[in-house]
Amino acid sequence: MDRRTYLRIGLVGGTASVIAPNAVLAGGGFEPLNAPIAGTFYYTKDAPGRWSKKVGGHLPTIDKSGNIIEVTTGHPMKEFDHYIVKHQIFDSSFALKGETMFNPLEDAPVSTHDISGLSGLIYVMSVCNIHDSWLNVFEV
Repeated sequence: MDRRTYLRIGLVGGTASVIAPNAVLAGGGFEPLNAPIAGTFYYTKDAPGRWSKKVGGHLPTIDKSGNIIEVTTGHPMKEFDHYIVKHQIFDSSFALKGETMFNPLEDAPVSTHDISGLSGLIYVMSVCNIHDSWLNVFEV
């Protein structure tokens, strides 16, 4: 993949992760893990779509200790060929509350985030450069 294509994909994905949830949420009653776009626009444990054999290495897991969460994606970092690009944390309204970008030459796909002041559902997204975006949820 050349640099321009990589940047274009990153821009589209980043923009979609901000615009699409707000557009969908405008109508209210949105349940992201059961939404029609689960399994097509992003993937979940129960809606892995075309990536049904990739759940274990792409679905982010969340461990909470006090006001800190640790997000882990059990995915190998194969340099720039195949890796986890980033983790994103969203509140129950899908406002971005945290983001960690990974350098596939140096980082493991593990991030920590302070969730002080957040309550209700927290959404965690793990983005793979090949197998798209994976969403998980937990309740504070």
